[in-house]
Amino acid sequence: MWNKEKKNGFWKKLQQLQQPRKAIYVFSEECTGCRRCTQICRHRVLSMVAVNDKIYATACRQERCSQCGKCIVICPVRAIKLVKIINND
Repeated sequence: MWNKEKKNGFWKKLQQLQQPRKAIYVFSEECTGCRRCTQICRHRVLSMVAVNDKIYATACRQERCSQCGKCIVICPVRAIKLVKIINND
């Protein structure tokens, strides 16, 4: 017989598996490079990159993301979105 803690953990993991996976995505053409998102992210998911003469944010450590949405809210140009991951497997 499972104790209540194990049972709740099992159902929580099952619900996570059934929910569609999502990830943070930065639309680089819209990003102004203000760095607000990198400063607010406590998990250090976002970082700044330079390509040619443009500096913009990118989500480089997706596995750390808690999907709290702080980076989405703080972006002044709405260049960050939470998108659904589609597997082609």
